[in-house]
Amino acid sequence: MRLFAIILLLLLEIANACVLEIRETTFYVNGTQEVSRDWIVVNFTNEYPYEIYDVQIGEIAQMPAVLPGQNVKIDPYLTLEPIEFPVVFRANFEDLGSKSIVEYSVVNLGEEQLEILISFPKFDSFLGCEGCEIDERINFNLSVSPKSSKNFTIHVTRSFQIPDAEVGFKFVKSQNVSFGLKVPMSIEKGNKGEWIARFQTSNPIDREIDLEVNAWADLCGNRVEILNESMKLPPKGIFLNSTELKSACVPIFFFKVSARVEDLCKFEIVPSSLIGGRYVVGYATLKGLSYAPMTPAIPNPPIAGPFAPTPIIPPTIPPTPPPQAQPTPSSFTTGVEVEIPSPRALTFEIAVVYAAILPPATFGAFLAMVFFPVYSRRGIVLSGRDAKIAERLALKIRVYTIPSNPARRGILVEPDREVVSALMSAGLELEDAELIAVAIKVKKPIITRNQMAVRFALYCGVPVVGYGRS
Repeated sequence: MRLFAIILLLLLEIANACVLEIRETTFYVNGTQEVSRDWIVVNFTNEYPYEIYDVQIGEIAQMPAVLPGQNVKIDPYLTLEPIEFPVVFRANFEDLGSKSIVEYSVVNLGEEQLEILISFPKFDSFLGCEGCEIDERINFNLSVSPKSSKNFTIHVTRSFQIPDAEVGFKFVKSQNVSFGLKVPMSIEKGNKGEWIARFQTSNPIDREIDLEVNAWADLCGNRVEILNESMKLPPKGIFLNSTELKSACVPIFFFKVSARVEDLCKFEIVPSSLIGGRYVVGYATLKGLSYAPMTPAIPNPPIAGPFAPTPIIPPTIPPTPPPQAQPTPSSFTTGVEVEIPSPRALTFEIAVVYAAILPPATFGAFLAMVFFPVYSRRGIVLSGRDAKIAERLALKIRVYTIPSNPARRGILVEPDREVVSALMSAGLELEDAELIAVAIKVKKPIITRNQMAVRFALYCGVPVVGYGRS
């Protein structure tokens, strides 16, 4: 149970990161590793006591508004060139006749302290270990300094087969975040022979803000600029400006204020494993090791170390990486596993409506999506005008939404702007254009009752769940 507690603590910390880079990784005990996939997901929580808007997380994602305490999960569909972790595993063993001793070495090539958990299932040839904790599994919890290594030892029978282990760790760095917020502002107007205007705003939070202020007046139909300034306002700071104008008519004064905050959030790089068709985020796989004295050794690269016998380390050739595809976003929960659940088919009622409005050219694609869900998780794309439907569907399937009119329970996806522009130039409104562009990007159907949007979606090969009348 201790392993589960450690993994749970790890996943709780992962859930606090605003950005995750996830690498599907397999380590081998000859010092090599295989990173099959490397992608980015966003798990942003507004930890400030006020609403923020126009949230920009580097070049990764943008969100229109986030309420205090609100969590927003986004899959920006950002895949990276696979990068290996700065971690190396090596194993050496010695045949003592009556038993064997296997010594593992964990090398930290990085620039920061590495906290790592190595967990083996119990196996038949196991006799004991040094520096380990044994309960339902065999666990080694190591702290490895930068540019150094730590060893751990397992005692086994002379012939042995050590199974694959689970390896949990993370690397942490910072990510730039910027956002806007509302600040108090006021205009006071008076007349003492001349018209007097007084403009005031302040910084209500406990950190410095970037402030842009712009004021002007309408004098008898003519615009007169009063001020246009940019500045940094310290915590609890106040900006005050006043002006006097002569006018034959009553002037109208305008005051525009834009406040923005630059901050940092936690960016974590974590491993994952593909197990039973599901990505389990938080640990990689360390391949096992076996030795049989009477069996000819399988050729392998030599393993450096003080021990003489030649180990048998399968596999000698790293496994073929899975076909490249869009990574499926993980669901961040506080359970023992953070995983991507296996997809299930849509309900029969939705499937019937789905099929009824599909032309023959797209019916095959519909069948592939609905009746072969292993390759595509359930999901739907809709906008804020279908918010009530989003609240109901979000409990059962993944709901994606659009930037211009996001549904509260939806996952915000940034559409391809070239696709949006092309659809708008063909006559669609921004909301419908983004709806179709997001559906093309995430490969999911849309919900809409706009007949023009339906026709464009079907033309683009996007299935539609229609309802009501346009």
